[in-house]
Amino acid sequence: MGYYEEIPGFEYWNVEAWKKYIRDYIGPIYSTTKTLLELKDYLERYVGKSLKAVKEDDERVLKFFVGGINESGNYTERSLAKLIRLMYGIYVEPTEFVSAVEAVGEEGLEGVEVLKEKEESGFLKLIEKLNDLSSGVLEKSGTKVEVTPTSEILTSPNKLLDVLKELYEASVSFSVPYNPYTFFILTTNDAHWRALKSMYTKLPEVFEKLSDLLGLEPIFIPPVDSEKLRKEYTIWSHKIGGIANRIYKMQTTLWVYFSFHDYWYFRKVAERTLEVFKFITPSPEDLLITYAKTVKEALKDWQEIEKVPNEFKEAIKPGRIGTNYYILILRGSIITKIHYEAGSRNSRDYKGEFSLLRLLDILAPPLLLGNVKIMPTNKNPNALIYYKGIFEGGDEEISSNIYYFSWVVSNNVKDPERWF
Repeated sequence: MGYYEEIPGFEYWNVEAWKKYIRDYIGPIYSTTKTLLELKDYLERYVGKSLKAVKEDDERVLKFFVGGINESGNYTERSLAKLIRLMYGIYVEPTEFVSAVEAVGEEGLEGVEVLKEKEESGFLKLIEKLNDLSSGVLEKSGTKVEVTPTSEILTSPNKLLDVLKELYEASVSFSVPYNPYTFFILTTNDAHWRALKSMYTKLPEVFEKLSDLLGLEPIFIPPVDSEKLRKEYTIWSHKIGGIANRIYKMQTTLWVYFSFHDYWYFRKVAERTLEVFKFITPSPEDLLITYAKTVKEALKDWQEIEKVPNEFKEAIKPGRIGTNYYILILRGSIITKIHYEAGSRNSRDYKGEFSLLRLLDILAPPLLLGNVKIMPTNKNPNALIYYKGIFEGGDEEISSNIYYFSWVVSNNVKDPERWF
């Protein structure tokens, strides 16, 4: 047996173990995001209405808009109203509320309107994406889970913190490197058969049933005459909409919205996630950086890159050299050119000849870990996209890398839904 066959509690070859994984790790993400979205829908009914109308319709809701606003018109540190605004972008102007109540007492509620921010918050996008992806996994696997009723939170607002804590803990325990099942999903997206069966020694005997359950399919079959070589070097990925595809995109979604280091990207996408989860933990974990550290440690002694010919080494070697995005130009299964496109002044061609099959063997460790990607392009059937160094560099660079990788996939890769 290999290393992955000896990890306690990890039975990738067992269909029932996968169903338990879905129930125990996907189920809580679905149930908590469902509860939070139902609460959002309930509160959203009051947008455009006065606080007086809110109180008359359901007095329990009032505290979600004004709870924790002090006499100066500011949010207190753990203000319920502040939390709701961070999560959903639904709010009343704190100073307007205080002024109205100070002027005429409770009658002032009639002049205070419930508002909604024009741009959807990053946290709301996160839970919408996680809920959509996880619901598909549960449906396809026939898994049922219970959901906390919105009424319980309306009656006891502290339960909102319990739901947020459960979502945070579920997101962390679901993610790589903590969860070997999620790691299995990560490794089966964009890796060739020879590398996969070397990593998971029981995989050949169970591959057909796992492929049916998780939804695995080839995305590149090398154009060689040998049937054995075609099988060994076929690159596998996930069927769009299948269980594996949805789990993989849950992980990339968590990387995107739990990425707190790149300043511009953080402010645009992840800031609200950080602020929301600070209500239940002082230092929310950056899940992208956590996995990047694991990748760096795993590859620190990897020297196979030295076997790449010198004329191609600069292009192939993981690391940031202006960009991470290259095009492998093929003649059959031979790489004849690697093109780097960075505008008319900086474009560069690396020319030579090297076996694509040999390159796949050399790159097996970073391919399995997801640090490099080889993907079909949407522009040229005789070319492949090579994206390198996703988890290279400092924390800020890694946060930028995941954003740029998503852009490259969206605009240049065939069937981008496999990745994002």
